Amino acid sequence: MRAKLALAGALLALSLAALSSAARPAAALTNCDADPGLDSEELAFLGLINDHRQQNGLAALSPSDTLDRAAQWKSDHLANNNYFAHDDTPISRTWAQRIRDCGYAYQTTIGENIFAGRSSAVDAFNAWRDSPGHNANMLGAGYTAIGIGRAYNASSTYDWYWTTEFGGVADGYTTGSTPAPTNTPLPPTPTPTPASPPASLPCADFNGDGQVLVIDIIFVVARFNTTDPQADIDDSGLVTVTDVIAVIGQYSDICP
Repeated sequence: MRAKLALAGALLALSLAALSSAARPAAALTNCDADPGLDSEELAFLGLINDHRQQNGLAALSPSDTLDRAAQWKSDHLANNNYFAHDDTPISRTWAQRIRDCGYAYQTTIGENIFAGRSSAVDAFNAWRDSPGHNANMLGAGYTAIGIGRAYNASSTYDWYWTTEFGGVADGYTTGSTPAPTNTPLPPTPTPTPASPPASLPCADFNGDGQVLVIDIIFVVARFNTTDPQADIDDSGLVTVTDVIAVIGQYSDICP
């Protein structure tokens, strides 16, 4: 059994920050077969990093189809080939060339963070935020676009792998686009209108003191939703709201 807990103290050592570099045009979508759609945790990470940037006076990053594709391909490759490095070592490709091959070939700065060992957006974000190099990428003032990808393989060393790509050109997000979840307020629950008791009801003086008082109201309320025939004032077969209303309506009445 692999010791997953040992990763907790080694996350920063396992997460390496790539230096920024200039992207040169190249053929798009070369060895880059990955779905650029964002799942719920990837969307959660987008919210976390943009909140972090806002708190530091920076503009939000826009998701990018091409950077998402590069990030997802990298995470899939790490998980399925069981290695941890920025460059795509099994196919001898640099991380920067991969980003270009996935279609992000603008003349701008790019950057990459990778992380392994945890599935949640919060864990990935916290590990990168607490590492100066990774945090510098997340707070890069020149970046306007981001790609986010995570992947899972139970037979790999660390199970879960995360990749984020950064770029200075926001080139749009259309493929597999999913809006960030929002909290839609529920409609207010309507207040039920209690049924009116019948016009003629027997006296609700249950303790026989000649007057309907609080003790009689308590008697009916205590038997609510039962079949007690004494508290079933309207003879419906069940002690309901109607019976409670009836006894309250007779409060202070003097019974014959």
